[in-house]
Amino acid sequence: MEPQSHLVSIDHQRIKTISKIVAGFSFNDAFLKRPFLTQVTDPLQKAHMLFFAVGICHQTYALADASQNLYGWDYLEDGFLRMAQSGSFLLEPSEVATKNNLQVQQELRKFFSPGGNPVNCTLDRLDERAKLYADMAKNLCNKFKGNFLEVIRVANNHVVNNTEGFYALLSYFDAYSDPLFKKSSFLIKLLGDAGYIKLVDPENLVPVMDYHMQRVLLRTGCIKILSQQLEHALKNRIQTQDEPQIRTKCIEAMKLIAQASGKDILRMNDVFYMIGRSCCLDNPLCISGKCDKNPCSLTRSLTLEKHDSCVLKPACAATTNPAYAEYWHPTTQTHFY
Repeated sequence: MEPQSHLVSIDHQRIKTISKIVAGFSFNDAFLKRPFLTQVTDPLQKAHMLFFAVGICHQTYALADASQNLYGWDYLEDGFLRMAQSGSFLLEPSEVATKNNLQVQQELRKFFSPGGNPVNCTLDRLDERAKLYADMAKNLCNKFKGNFLEVIRVANNHVVNNTEGFYALLSYFDAYSDPLFKKSSFLIKLLGDAGYIKLVDPENLVPVMDYHMQRVLLRTGCIKILSQQLEHALKNRIQTQDEPQIRTKCIEAMKLIAQASGKDILRMNDVFYMIGRSCCLDNPLCISGKCDKNPCSLTRSLTLEKHDSCVLKPACAATTNPAYAEYWHPTTQTHFY
């Protein structure tokens, strides 16, 4: 095995050029007024909806309702909205805590089955997700009076505050146990977007970093792979144990991009995640001439005059070296992201 320090590095010049482009982006405020953030008016119900939705959101490759053009996180938003509207026990931690794993799975199936037939459920790894769901409910009941608003109250707008910041409080839950805080940071972002919090220490935030964003940073050349063995694994979608090193460097790179561009570090998710899931997925826009999703996710989060080519194309390494477009995100089995 090659030394970890020799596997991955950051291309600081590429970061600078990417940052100049990002600095010119304008965010679409309407994206923060979508139904998932505005339609549920009861503060506690909405808080539980956000908490549980993010907690089971990991590696949702298969999650889809093609008939409604809903995929991955978009389908989770839709399903959890329907939970709230129907009064499902899944948004009542004290009730979830009394259910067994199969009952939680069966209830989840109701909301993620195209056509309403539970046999068609596209939310996979249900046993794992149900266990995480139950752990979230039980720990809310045992430590926070069964009320996620209590977590928000204790955190008091702090990301880090000894044992009372969001990162420390969320670490009580298995679903949020990622040492690099992907789900925790994403939940903090949604809590801010929904008006629950206004952070007093944003400098302590760790950027949201999922597989879509890693793939974009690899393909643009912001992250350089220095090992031929690891490069081969990434380009051939072979499972690798070196994912933590790649993701750590990606987090460093995203911090630098946010700082250099002057943009909010959490809103980098509204740029790079959207590019990754629409413009730079299986058939990159720069090669195929179209986005994998229609409408493109990026056109929802950014205000764009036109979108006939990738917004990062002028600074992307794959523009001059097509071999970069062969990169895939690290393939690994995890519930962290």
